[in-house]
Amino acid sequence: EAVEMAHQLLVVDVLHHVKLEEPFKDDGTLYRFSADEDGYSAKQDFKVQENLNKDVLLYQLCYLTDKAKPTPISLIVSNVKVFLTNEYHQWPLPRLQPPLPLHLRGQHFQVLHEIDISQVTMLISSYEALSISSDNKSLDLIFASNSARDEVSNLICRLWEEMFGFPLDVFNS
Repeated sequence: EAVEMAHQLLVVDVLHHVKLEEPFKDDGTLYRFSADEDGYSAKQDFKVQENLNKDVLLYQLCYLTDKAKPTPISLIVSNVKVFLTNEYHQWPLPRLQPPLPLHLRGQHFQVLHEIDISQVTMLISSYEALSISSDNKSLDLIFASNSARDEVSNLICRLWEEMFGFPLDVFNS
């Protein structure tokens, strides 16, 4: 466990080899904490940052109510965005089914809407429903239960507060 933890510290640049060239080894190799060095700033490793930004924190099924009738939808919350997606449950294909022709194949998820957590302006909560508002759109969602709604609302509020240092406005109706 300690070796894996040290490797993760290297990946996010909390720790580094003294000559800045070695991956972590469980031997007598010397490492330093990055914060201990004068003038040293953390590497801006785009791939690492991209992976951290894509972590899925929550996945829930709910309904989008932007049309005449509610549409089943998958809600995915990462540490920087909220995604509403159509989900195709037959992709990837079952093993015993013959392959579909190329023109009929699609993706497992199709993103319909996405909102940056930093762009959320308010949440409006009501019985088993949540409205997520940003500067340019509002998404009205219905959940299976109040606890499912609260889980999404609380996560968005926590992420928003971590970004800005003060709470997001949540209104109950």
